[in-house]
Amino acid sequence: MTLAQEARTVLALLSIFDGPVTVQQVCLATQMNADQVERALSELADVTLVTRSVQQPEGSIVYSALPITLSFARNELAGMGELEVRARQRVQQFVDQMELQVSEVARFRGEFEKFGIVTANEKRAVILCRRAESEVFAGNVDGAELLFEQAREMAPNSAYVLARIASYALARNRVGAALERAKEACQRASKKTGALCYGVKARVLDVQRDRAGRLEALGEALKFDPGDPVLRHQYGVALSRMGLEREAIEQFSQIVAEEEKRVPPRETLLMALTTRVINCKRLGRLDEARADVEKGRRVIEQYPHLGHAWRGAEEIEVDQAK
Repeated sequence: MTLAQEARTVLALLSIFDGPVTVQQVCLATQMNADQVERALSELADVTLVTRSVQQPEGSIVYSALPITLSFARNELAGMGELEVRARQRVQQFVDQMELQVSEVARFRGEFEKFGIVTANEKRAVILCRRAESEVFAGNVDGAELLFEQAREMAPNSAYVLARIASYALARNRVGAALERAKEACQRASKKTGALCYGVKARVLDVQRDRAGRLEALGEALKFDPGDPVLRHQYGVALSRMGLEREAIEQFSQIVAEEEKRVPPRETLLMALTTRVINCKRLGRLDEARADVEKGRRVIEQYPHLGHAWRGAEEIEVDQAK
């Protein structure tokens, strides 16, 4: 039996693990990419040297080999120079990182509670996603890719992880992949992750210029979190883009009513007033638009630091000057 070099290397390194392994674990040990590892494992499975199975309850795909096969692989590994040492160092480094993540749980307790993250694996996956986003911000795309892959391997059924990966794919202009992950996230969404998942889906559909789809996704997101003013504002804007100005005004009015209760107010109030002004003008409801302009001016006079959020009223001011 003749195996390709990649398959021989993968088989040899299976012997350093104590049990079934995932593709990502083999990637860490071998420094191969996922496609290479999957190709090697498929070759090994074809000749019955490894067995592919689904690990419960996580649902992740794992590969295992019989003790006699691992004994043969261990003997082969002994003749491969420093491969074993380097592979064990990489795997141990990953294990150490995961132990460090456990100590970081306190930092992300708010995130866990907000999105209903309860299992240890999903908590670690959340931390990996947040680290990946930090790597993106730092310009380390390769590092981010690896961390997102590790997160998905660790919690393949997590709606949170899928939504974060979709958002990352969208930022990388991988719109098709982003939509696929976003749809999968929405299918797995819970009461606590629904707004996140459908919000990401709406962003992907917006890039695709699917206005109706975006409107529908934002409507679903609001069902999960009706008190989110940012989502409601986005929904109002989506209605306006569909030519549904009256319905849009209703959404902005809900935001204004809630935000006016706050002392001091937030910029959200002025953003809602601005978009309500624009839609009132489109419908010819100029008295209402002018009243909102005056209301916005009064807010800015009292809270000048909010002035940057006041846009769109210039159109009405021009009308008043005529």
